[in-house]
Amino acid sequence: MIILHVGLPKTGTTFLQEEIFRKMDIKYIRDLNITSFATNYRKVIISHEGLSMSDMFEPAYKKYMVAEYLKKIFPDAKIIVGIRDKDSWLHSMYSQYIRNGGGGSYDYFISHLDKEHLNFEKYINHLKMLFNDVFVYKFEEIVSDKARVVKEMCDFIGEPVPDYRDKKYRVSLKPYQLRALRFFNRLLPYDVNRVFRYVVNMTSNSQPQEEVR
Repeated sequence: MIILHVGLPKTGTTFLQEEIFRKMDIKYIRDLNITSFATNYRKVIISHEGLSMSDMFEPAYKKYMVAEYLKKIFPDAKIIVGIRDKDSWLHSMYSQYIRNGGGGSYDYFISHLDKEHLNFEKYINHLKMLFNDVFVYKFEEIVSDKARVVKEMCDFIGEPVPDYRDKKYRVSLKPYQLRALRFFNRLLPYDVNRVFRYVVNMTSNSQPQEEVR
């Protein structure tokens, strides 16, 4: 059995990857090179935000193409997808953009984002059209009732709930952190500012991750 956790980014994905999927007694893959893994496992879960959105400024149509590609490779896969309040998602994505070295204003960020990414309902309907089993969770429900959401997700996967920590990962920057990091992103060369970004990430419950400009 193949389970694909396709994102969306900023919907509690890192918590699920680190505290739930990694601790399950099944094969766990966090890699976009999904065609090269061995298939001699009873159950495999593949989790990567890039399966739905690999770059903040990419056109939204790509996620639909990826979904159809996944259907061809794993026709019987189960799908897990997370969504979030749209305003909250935008602000969290902007915070990640600044973490990754961006220097533009929020208005600049919004103007360069394909607004079709906000049509969560259309994307979910597309997944349900392609796949028979689609589990949809809301980020806000993970925050307010984590135990229930985790139990329902594990039931969907067909595995017991692992012993996990109630830990926050990659939380959004506070306003003063956002202003300071954006200032240094604009002031210093990208590579020079890498150390400062690393410090901000480590002091704000956010693990360093792949950087995108």
